[in-house]
Amino acid sequence: MNSEMFDIDKFNIIQDEDNYYFFRALNMADNRDIEEGITTSENGEIERIRTDRERYEEEAKYGENSQLSLEEIYDHIKMHYRKDTNCISLTSNSNIAINYGRGSYKDKYIMLRIPKAELGEKTVVAGKYMLQELSLKIEQALENLPQEKLQRINSLFGEIEDAQNDETLRNVITKRYTAKTGEVELGKAHLRKGIIYSSPNARISSYQSLNDEQRLETNKVYAKLAILENEDVLRHVIPHSSNSKLRETIGNAFSSTEVIHYGEIEKENIIDVSKEVVDLFALIQQIDGIEKNRVEQLKKALLTEIKDGATIPNLPEIEQTLKDNGSIDEMYKITDGTVEYGKAKSIVKDMFYLSKARKNAIELSNILRQILGNNSEFEDVIEYIRNNGFRVEPEIISRKSGKGVKLSESINLNLQSEERTLIEDIKNLSSDELEEVLQNGGLVDIQNIITKTYGKETEKIDISRYYAEAIVARYNWQEIGIEEFKLTEKNELIKRLQEKDCIDIYKKLKEAGITEEQIPTVLLNIATRQGLYEKYKNGSLEQLLKENKEVLQGNLSIEVVERFLGYYDVKDTGIRLKDYQQRAFDKTNEIFKAHKFAQVVLPTGAGKSFVAISQMQQFAKEHPNEKMLYLAPQDEILNQIKKYIVKYVHGEQNTVGKSVDKIVSEVFPNITFETYTGLLAKRGQEVIKEQYGMIVSDELHRTGAKEWEGKIDELFANQSENVKVLGITATPERDVDGRDMAEETAKKLGYTDEEIKQRKYLASNMTLENAIRMGYVVNPKLVYSKYDLISSGKLDELKEEIDEIEDKEQRTEKLEKYNKVKAELIEEIDKEIGKEARIKLEQEARKNLDSGIGKDEILRQHVKKGGKYIVFIPVTDQGEIEDEDGNRIGSKTGEDKLKAYQEYLNKVFEGTDIKPQCHAMSGSWNGKDKNKAGEDKNQQELNAFEADNSEETKFMVVMNKANEGLHIGGVDGIIWFRALYEDSRILYLQQLGRAIYALDEDNPLPDDKRPVIIDLANNSLTVKIEKDFEREEPEDDLESLTIIKEWIDNHNGMFPDRNSSNKQEQHYYAVLRRIQSKYSKYLEKDFDFENVSDEQKYEIQKILEIASEIDLWNIDLPPIPKTRGNRDEFDPFTVEGILKDFVELENEVEEQFGGSICLKNALKIENWCKENFGEKEKWERRLPSSGSEDKEEKRLASALSTLKQKMKKYEGQEIASITNEEDRNTIEIMRRIDKEYAYGVHQTYYSLGQLLEIENWCKENFGEKEKWERRLPSQGAKNEKEKRLAEALSGLMEKKKQYEGQEISSIPDEVDRNIVEIMRRIEIEYAYGRNQTYYSLGQLLEIEKWCKENFGEKNKWERRLPSHHSKDKEEKRLAQNLNSLKQKMKNYEGQEIASIANEEDRNIVEIIRRIEKEYAYGSHQTYFNVGQLLEIENWCKENYGEKEKWERSLPNGKSEDKEEKRLAQALSELMKKKKQYEGQEISSISDEVDRNIVEIIRRIEKEYAYGRSQTYHNVGTMLEIENWCKENFGEKEKWERRIPSICSKDKEEKRLAKALKNLKQKIMKKYEGQEISSIPDEVDREVLEIMERLDREYNPEKARLDKAKSDRDIAKTKNEQAKELEEQVSEQLKERGQTHEEQ
Repeated sequence: MNSEMFDIDKFNIIQDEDNYYFFRALNMADNRDIEEGITTSENGEIERIRTDRERYEEEAKYGENSQLSLEEIYDHIKMHYRKDTNCISLTSNSNIAINYGRGSYKDKYIMLRIPKAELGEKTVVAGKYMLQELSLKIEQALENLPQEKLQRINSLFGEIEDAQNDETLRNVITKRYTAKTGEVELGKAHLRKGIIYSSPNARISSYQSLNDEQRLETNKVYAKLAILENEDVLRHVIPHSSNSKLRETIGNAFSSTEVIHYGEIEKENIIDVSKEVVDLFALIQQIDGIEKNRVEQLKKALLTEIKDGATIPNLPEIEQTLKDNGSIDEMYKITDGTVEYGKAKSIVKDMFYLSKARKNAIELSNILRQILGNNSEFEDVIEYIRNNGFRVEPEIISRKSGKGVKLSESINLNLQSEERTLIEDIKNLSSDELEEVLQNGGLVDIQNIITKTYGKETEKIDISRYYAEAIVARYNWQEIGIEEFKLTEKNELIKRLQEKDCIDIYKKLKEAGITEEQIPTVLLNIATRQGLYEKYKNGSLEQLLKENKEVLQGNLSIEVVERFLGYYDVKDTGIRLKDYQQRAFDKTNEIFKAHKFAQVVLPTGAGKSFVAISQMQQFAKEHPNEKMLYLAPQDEILNQIKKYIVKYVHGEQNTVGKSVDKIVSEVFPNITFETYTGLLAKRGQEVIKEQYGMIVSDELHRTGAKEWEGKIDELFANQSENVKVLGITATPERDVDGRDMAEETAKKLGYTDEEIKQRKYLASNMTLENAIRMGYVVNPKLVYSKYDLISSGKLDELKEEIDEIEDKEQRTEKLEKYNKVKAELIEEIDKEIGKEARIKLEQEARKNLDSGIGKDEILRQHVKKGGKYIVFIPVTDQGEIEDEDGNRIGSKTGEDKLKAYQEYLNKVFEGTDIKPQCHAMSGSWNGKDKNKAGEDKNQQELNAFEADNSEETKFMVVMNKANEGLHIGGVDGIIWFRALYEDSRILYLQQLGRAIYALDEDNPLPDDKRPVIIDLANNSLTVKIEKDFEREEPEDDLESLTIIKEWIDNHNGMFPDRNSSNKQEQHYYAVLRRIQSKYSKYLEKDFDFENVSDEQKYEIQKILEIASEIDLWNIDLPPIPKTRGNRDEFDPFTVEGILKDFVELENEVEEQFGGSICLKNALKIENWCKENFGEKEKWERRLPSSGSEDKEEKRLASALSTLKQKMKKYEGQEIASITNEEDRNTIEIMRRIDKEYAYGVHQTYYSLGQLLEIENWCKENFGEKEKWERRLPSQGAKNEKEKRLAEALSGLMEKKKQYEGQEISSIPDEVDRNIVEIMRRIEIEYAYGRNQTYYSLGQLLEIEKWCKENFGEKNKWERRLPSHHSKDKEEKRLAQNLNSLKQKMKNYEGQEIASIANEEDRNIVEIIRRIEKEYAYGSHQTYFNVGQLLEIENWCKENYGEKEKWERSLPNGKSEDKEEKRLAQALSELMKKKKQYEGQEISSISDEVDRNIVEIIRRIEKEYAYGRSQTYHNVGTMLEIENWCKENFGEKEKWERRIPSICSKDKEEKRLAKALKNLKQKIMKKYEGQEISSIPDEVDREVLEIMERLDREYNPEKARLDKAKSDRDIAKTKNEQAKELEEQVSEQLKERGQTHEEQ
């Protein structure tokens, strides 16, 4: 690197022979030091300037004796994020110092004198120093590289050094390196290309102070760094900070002509100067156009005067202010509406501040003249300043490169290109004229100036557009982080404001008393925030202003503006995605480029469905002919998706009279909707076999159910490599077995183990906790219930656990804590509901009755009038409920239970102003009681609940029906009566999600509108959700950081603002603070990763890398100020008070002593069972009984009951997945005990044991017999055992009915699944007795066997079914049975077998049709006529099959052969059937028998009907003639050929000639002039085709005749043309008066 070109002398500096002089605008800390006397003497002189490190109160990164380094200077300059460096910033250009001092500080300055000999020691030129250090780091990075790599890099470095321009440098890099996968920016439709954000990148120009040569040299260093980055040699020059940030910081240093002084500045170097001195130097440093030597002499002359203590007159401050409060109406009048308000306002502003700058510059030139003497040698230079100088006024200064007109290094006058003429105009104004401009606030001769600036625009701007543009121009966009709009974006914003009637709103706001300054804010809020404009249009402005005062008067946010401009709109739909949804959408597109599976994990209520629908819409548009499949666990979810498609994709227009399904099919004509259970049905097989372009798997975690997982695997296996599978869920892991279905699906669909480890399949991975923390979804208010500790028995259970602790000291300690917690709990409850109620609560708990005491009070406190609540009640009996009066409202059945809780809710709110309106949904109502619209009872209840906006309070009571996927609009909260288990986290989150919804930035949610979770069962404590919220995993933090990094990138480097009016931006800020605090420990070199998994290590490293890219580790992030309601804004699950004490003690006991006693008891129970029942059949076994008289058995039964309660949390979980070893062993033993011995009455497998006994009985009695001889045990039997088994079977039949028509694998309950499986197996094998399931089936099997034995080897026309006229009794019985069965099945006539819902009927119809197809050929039987035709066909084949067609014939009715005559008569009758369907396609004949008859007749005719008077006789004749021609003339030349002659002496030839002649006369004449292909009659058409072929091949006379006719026609045409010409000539001669002779 050539560092000399960056020497200080190359810049515009102040110096004398021995020293350089630099400037510092005293910042707020400097001024505070001065005001507090820390850095001044007693007489107020500045004695030193302190470093930030000295002020720093915490442990500093840089010590007092540190050496100047690239890292420290980088930390100091980079937006001044660090507060502990030893650096002090100076600048060599006074204009820059003034811009800082006057714009941001107190307009106070010092000059710093640095001896030239010392420059480079403690004081350095920042840009040069950093560039040199960077070059050194690059050189060091090349050391120890492998020789081959070093040679390659050095070769590239050589090309860089030879480069003459920036373009060449870029080519050196791009020709070698291409973007790697994952490093390319997503091609987002909503990229913010039209908005320039107020970010570091937007505010500061990196290289404006450098000349072309310096810029090229800088870029050469950067190019080398880029090479090393791509080669993974030097990814981070500054540890844990991005190289791009380093480049930006070097740019900042050059831009500010920054000089760094290391350590505090001491008194001897400080020159305390007035602002006027700095202004004078600034004006001198602006000079351009006068010989440089003269300017340098002037600098030194002024410097000498200042050092000599010259008196510097004060410059009086101009007190006039810009007239910035003129109304839009006034400006419209001034400009006559011909120039945009923004342009006009800009002219006024520029006029004012340019005049101010010029006025001050003139006064300063007078001061300079006064200091140097009126007749100094610099009079010409002073005059130049007087005529051309502008004092720095920050309001009109820009630091952006190329922005405005350059004043000095990195300082420009901020003018639009059209406004640059103002500079000369202002320069030409006298001091008095400038004063006049200032006195009038810039409004002097403004109309002429505007006209002159923008030309004479005669056309007025549309008034609506004018006012819209004015609103945009008047709003302070910089305050919300938007620097400016590009033209296209600005026009779009204006257009959308016009569409919102902005001029009308403006005038009404004025009438309402809103000031001109407030109007832009209020108006833009009304127009841009979704829903507010609609409220304005549909209601009164006064009401809108009153109800939304806080929102309307608050600032907009960037996101509101972006959404208003359509950055998140999905094309051709009404869907407007939120930024995290858009990110998921874009990431899915990126994943689908290389893979066929992408997973979106978003919490319930965050809008997963809209991401899916947006993907579907995009796919359907790009692939209109490909099929799509949408899978979900419930019909309700599918119905909801369809409604979204209607509302947001199709739109509400043109929907009248159309069903939802019809509208959906118009939007997506190739889509199929199916439930997971539907895949198990027959229709599901068709779905599975089909190939789709796109499959959406909703609630993907449900695909792991063993009932249908195999079907889904089969579906995926049938798809092409181009299929796109999109999974969506809030919870990819399953409660039951802990499997991550997103990960498993990724593996099935082609991801490598490494890709899965890095979660490459995830387009979004956001938990509920993370979404709340990020501010995406509402954070609910959680209400716990202390009463539940007593009513649920949890308090007593804890006492029992403590009593079982073996260590006496430990037991005593825990008991003391327990007694303290219990005493405090009792004291609190007694205060609230009284001692008597509390005692009753305890008594009912011990009876296993869930009393409503206390809980009803919680409900009355937290349920609001008119609200909507989803109420989750127990699925199984968890005790019965009593109300306050002791009325029992418990229940046993599902529907009774729903009703009971509805009655309880009514009772709770008696006497209050809340009137409950109760609804319910139940799994047992699926498909039942459908209305005209086809909606079942559940859908009707749901519709009524959603549509009810009355003042009544609505409750939707459910068990499992609303667990997942179903978004119910307008829910104000949920109420938990149902107690969940500790391992039910997924179910907890799914149910909690019913009250979670995405936050609307357009309409911020007031605190009193947040949904409430009334957790009467303390499920939040049970599943330990608070710990989950506190314990955020690295994968969640990585997801959050990735999102925030993209937000920063999309906003041009701008960091989230903790003081933003946008809550989401505040949340982003809070997340960054947490990540900074949590992961900074991993930056230490010696950090031990031993206890971190590989996946987490990868995620942590990614976090460190991303955080480094945004420079998170070096940013000071102060805490968000605490405000009312702020505590639970980021954590709604906090547990406090007595509940917290109880939970802590419970966790303590569980962690220390939970498993040992349980394991011991489980082993004892298993041993007892083995000893007593190990050798018996399963149905003879049982578990120990609590009703036993044996004490040991009774004790073990009690222990078993306790064990089951304790281990219930592991229900449904795989043993291998249980992490606690003692619990795992206990569960393994308990499940083994259950599986082997729980066959006693009321025990788990009791019913299963009964069925196994029944199956054994059937096998012993009927196993060797034919099926129709078998039967099930009969209740009428004399044998007691058979009778008992029959009664047991009758009772179990109800279980079978419960799952009627359902696939066994889809039955979730394991016991039920086994019962149904065995019952179906028993029935299929043995239920063939009278009145038993397969009795009719047995009869048919017997009939089929009879037919096979008697007719199986015969021809079909010889076969028949058993006849009821038979003398054989067996045959007659079978015939009667068959007839009876056919009558029963008559309803299914013409119906497809697969469409018959009843399985038994389906089997019967199938066998009947099979028997008939094979044997019903007897007289008066179904296929008798078909049989006759098959016999006729066979006769034809035997008699004529080997002959030529013209020799063939159908059976002749006049034949002497009786057999032939019989067949001819039969055929004659059957021909009537043919005539019935004359001209009709065979496939269109609906009757199967008729279809077969017509098909065989047509086939027989085509092959054999060539006899006299038969269908194809003429065709046969023509084929015979053709054959004669071929035999006689086929080998001769064409001119030697002929057709048969009627004059021939050969009788055969003569016969054929006559036949040909007759056919020609008969047929050719009939179709003369007609195309053969258009002749409808098939036979005639075939005859003519053969004739034509004969003429072509064998009739030369016909060819000659045709030629003669053609010649005649041509001659005739020519003759007619000649005659016509003669007549024309004659007419012309007549017109000339010539006679015929003359002609």
